[in-house]
Amino acid sequence: MKFFFLLRKRLAQYYMKNKVIFLLFVLGGALNAIVFCFSYGNLLPAMSNRNSQEIQYREYFVRYFDGVKSLEEKETALEVIQNILSARCCIVIQLKNVCKTYRAGPNQFQALHAVDLTIEKGEFVSICGPSGSGKTTLLNMIGCLDTFEAGQYLLNGTDVTKMRDKKRANLRNAYIGFVLQDFALINAQTVLYNVMLPLLFSKRPYREIKKKALNALNSVHILDQAHKKVNQLSGGQRQRVAIARAIVNHPEIILADEPTGQLDSETSRQIMELLTELNQKGITVVVVTHDPIVAATASRKITVIDGRITSDTVDVPQ
Repeated sequence: MKFFFLLRKRLAQYYMKNKVIFLLFVLGGALNAIVFCFSYGNLLPAMSNRNSQEIQYREYFVRYFDGVKSLEEKETALEVIQNILSARCCIVIQLKNVCKTYRAGPNQFQALHAVDLTIEKGEFVSICGPSGSGKTTLLNMIGCLDTFEAGQYLLNGTDVTKMRDKKRANLRNAYIGFVLQDFALINAQTVLYNVMLPLLFSKRPYREIKKKALNALNSVHILDQAHKKVNQLSGGQRQRVAIARAIVNHPEIILADEPTGQLDSETSRQIMELLTELNQKGITVVVVTHDPIVAATASRKITVIDGRITSDTVDVPQ
């Protein structure tokens, strides 16, 4: 008791001598508390089900903050979380008047001419066109793999138009999974290693990474091949591994560039059925193809000719 009495007496004496400093200290603490509450409130807007919101927030927080080091990366991760949780609209991809020109010395080639494109969450879109039409260039723009000199691109509400390469890469890793025609796998490594690869640079425990990779392999129905080398697999099996690698980090969007280009017709059908299955789980799928049968699998077909979108139709999937 004596200790607390003396402490109160000392504080009273300090307060009388330093009223201004003491009041500023109290006001500063109160201001910090208000700013923190306001920021937290903006990041997690009120929802009808608070418990489910908190669970969702923790899932996104773990996914996008895992392995984040720099302040710039943290800002990108916060922006990703805020855009997802706020659910401001269902538009995930929006290009406005985008132009892309390739230059080689005095020569130049305009690959995209004032492209406007909007894709909503959960859509299955095919982009078709002849060779050199600009469809792969368009896919690269959507995937933040290439820049453009005019126009604007919003990825899930985030403007990536003037974003630096590192920040764009963070956003790409957070949102997008890629499936390529040549699979882009390490043939001398196991299937499991190839699927784990995107997560090996994070700070997650190895056991967690392995579990995620096995779950991804199970999702594409190739779990029994996990410990085989890639060079022991067929073309269809390799593409399944590539898809598993694309979804291992739970992307919002899958971009596939000619995913059936090196496959026979039956295997192509199986791969498109798999992409349809993933789309039905809520993943937005965009496929570049020259195959009309593959294009017909999608519910929306976009045709690109000479760097321009010449048609955009919505059909019932076959």
